Amino acid sequence: WVALKDLKDTNPIELAEYAVANKIAEEPAFKWWVSFCLQKRNRIVSKAKSKYWRTTHKYGIKVPKTAEEALRLDKINGNDYWEKSIKKEMSKVRVAYKPHEEHTPEEVRQGKAPEMTGYQEITCHLVFDVKMDFTRKARFVANGSTTETPASITYSSVVSRDSVRLAFLIAALNDLDIMSCNIGNAYLNAPCREKIWFKAGIECGEHKGKVMIITRALYGLKSSGAAWRAMFAESLRKMGWQDTRVDADVYRRRGVKPSGENYYELLLVYVDDCMVVSHNPGRTMKAIGEIYELKDDKYGPPEAYLSAVVEKFNLPDGKQAWSMRADKYCKAAVETVKGLLAEDGRELKSGKRTHKGPLPPGYKPELDITPELDADKVQRYQQLIGILRWAIELGRVDILTETALMSQYSANPREGHLEALYLIFHFLSKNPMKRL
Repeated sequence: WVALKDLKDTNPIELAEYAVANKIAEEPAFKWWVSFCLQKRNRIVSKAKSKYWRTTHKYGIKVPKTAEEALRLDKINGNDYWEKSIKKEMSKVRVAYKPHEEHTPEEVRQGKAPEMTGYQEITCHLVFDVKMDFTRKARFVANGSTTETPASITYSSVVSRDSVRLAFLIAALNDLDIMSCNIGNAYLNAPCREKIWFKAGIECGEHKGKVMIITRALYGLKSSGAAWRAMFAESLRKMGWQDTRVDADVYRRRGVKPSGENYYELLLVYVDDCMVVSHNPGRTMKAIGEIYELKDDKYGPPEAYLSAVVEKFNLPDGKQAWSMRADKYCKAAVETVKGLLAEDGRELKSGKRTHKGPLPPGYKPELDITPELDADKVQRYQQLIGILRWAIELGRVDILTETALMSQYSANPREGHLEALYLIFHFLSKNPMKRL
């Protein structure tokens, strides 16, 4: 059993939704807390939505909000980049729904379709993005926030970062190989746990305006993550893998090296990314590829992990070890900050820099008396703190102290505090290469 107070700290949203779904929200242990937690969730979601609608350009390219706008932009620009991204996405996602030809959406809403009793109507839409290489990307998602919380468990965990690092260490110490793969459109392999339908839009082609029943775990649904995780875990168990007690997303299986030595093979799962530590990891990769479609139909030694570059590194004594470096992530982060400053008509500069570290040695943020930031700049400050924290996770421990110091002022930062963050990013721009 896990103490309720611990669950409230680690998984507050899931616990509050569980209490509501199981009608225990009025119990003394939940009554005061559930409403507060859900109100806070709604405020965060509303702020995220408003930020999404305010984002109009990325890398200088206008990002559409609807399929109609995307096609209109193609016509204006004289190309078909957005149209191709839509067709590519819909060709993959069409397995997730099927048309209900017998009734119109209006008839279903009016209760004139007995076979649709118990089904909830939701909306689906395309989310558009621009990759770093300027490739246009579209993702078809369901507005799962409008559905009732399913009775089944919706929580889906992922492998911890510490487990990944330990796996690299175990591989190096035991002379084992590592391979990784990405399962394409992973969620769409799992069945949908909810009874829902939507009215098809222009992106659905010939089915526009029809009733579409969702049959697969479409991105955006509350139960999709858990449905995919349960399905993939069952596939691994059939292949002889067992999940470990410490980390449920690390699996192990008894193996024997060519020398006759017994050991445990390891398999780590992060949603749709898999990594295998074994003397023959290719065997497992082929087995997974026979069940699921691998992205680009390939697997091999890991090249990246959560935005960090992963590679083998030669130690001074001639031995090889796995390493992680965050230079690619840091360069992208610096470009993001430069873009934000460009919106203000500024550049990323060092100011009167006479020190080598991220911040001047004598800097005391608690003595800052510059004006407080407005709401938009506070959001920027918090965004930059999040970027720096992730850089630390990827190995940039040289900015740990400074980031921790500035994190204390996330609730009510001042202009001087924001300028200090710019100094840290300038330090990253001049020192992008660090290895862990």
